[in-house]
Amino acid sequence: MPTTHQCLFEKWQSESAPMFHTSSLWPVFSEEDIKAFLNGSGEAPRPSSAASLEHARTTQATIRAFVTKVEALSEADYACKTAYLEFERERLAALDLVLHHDNPEKVAHYNDLLYGPLTELHQDEALAYLKHYVEHLEPACDGVADMKTRLLETWSDVTGGDGITRLFEAFEHYRMGLRPLVEERFWFMSEILAPYSGKDKLSSEMVADILQQALGRVLGESLGEWKSAVQAGAPNVFIDYARLAIVVPAERLYTLDAARALAIHEIGSHITRSVNGAHSHERLAGLGMAGYGPAEEALGSMIGGASNPKRTYISNLLSLAVLDFVARHKDATFRDIHELTRALMICIANPDADTLRDKDYDYRRLAFSRVIRVLRLGTPELIERSTTKYWRGLLIMNRYFEAHGLNQASLGQFFEGKYDCLSARQLQLIRTHSLSA
Repeated sequence: MPTTHQCLFEKWQSESAPMFHTSSLWPVFSEEDIKAFLNGSGEAPRPSSAASLEHARTTQATIRAFVTKVEALSEADYACKTAYLEFERERLAALDLVLHHDNPEKVAHYNDLLYGPLTELHQDEALAYLKHYVEHLEPACDGVADMKTRLLETWSDVTGGDGITRLFEAFEHYRMGLRPLVEERFWFMSEILAPYSGKDKLSSEMVADILQQALGRVLGESLGEWKSAVQAGAPNVFIDYARLAIVVPAERLYTLDAARALAIHEIGSHITRSVNGAHSHERLAGLGMAGYGPAEEALGSMIGGASNPKRTYISNLLSLAVLDFVARHKDATFRDIHELTRALMICIANPDADTLRDKDYDYRRLAFSRVIRVLRLGTPELIERSTTKYWRGLLIMNRYFEAHGLNQASLGQFFEGKYDCLSARQLQLIRTHSLSA
């Protein structure tokens, strides 16, 4: 029989630093800053506020003090010791990436620790596929043709190839396999959406109402204080774990399909794992154990879009392209990288002349969002690879389904908490909080 052990969760709550999101540590670029850059001001955007280095140092010191205390404890008494050390070391690596932003070797090291080496992400195959895609593109207008020429000049040394489509096919196989399982789990969404079926667009308030109803149906007796909320200034729909809220940006319009996908993705994946983890034998699984994130994002996207007839996975390669643009142009400015990213996004969309003209600002804005999440300081001096997690998550889910099959049992196991789905040890803690089965 397994022996239960003391848990470190309450000690962590009282002695370590609270949860933080690394985006809160990087420089802030307001919408005014972004508009100024997009309208041609300078070679790099100017931030409204600098990186929060002092806050990062204070947080780091608190976590390190907690780690020192945990290292001295016996695993015989605390079966979760290793899990908490891995969790905290992952947080420390994120802080070190910020604090050592001026040291390229350390930046590369912490990127590898946090997001995996680029070789594991099949970057060469990804670039070969993007080159192949652009080479075979039939531009819908002269503007797209110009973008195609620029990209082919940039990738003149890249050999095109479509080998990575084997992974696309595997992802699509599993996404389609999820469809009946998603319908079985979320059949009630048709009832919730029925009153809105005649509307072309839904307001933020309507979407919040849909999400509130979905919260009750998904969580049932575990609903507790979870709620939906409309918030002015929110950049996108997100989960605020401190408030136990799914937040919808104010004054936005959504389609019915988008509302359905949001409910299934955000509530059916992120919140379900959090609630189940918080009620498990290891409460850290309610916050997120080391390595939990990429697969959760990937599966959330797969189940949210399971009802779509077909999905393209090329957009998941964009982050790898941005990293390549920076690496191959040593003297490139932020604007150079932004223009290349915009060119690639336009080639993927392949709009006609009217659409390209009408959506020009949208393409520039979308490209900015892509690039700033890689070049966090607003310059190419520091590269952060967090956006590769979406692609990495697909690779992890591919391994998970290969190992466990695709059925309600494997989905149920995945949703037992916010844990690394490839870690049997973390799952064991969630289920029994012991070192042995």
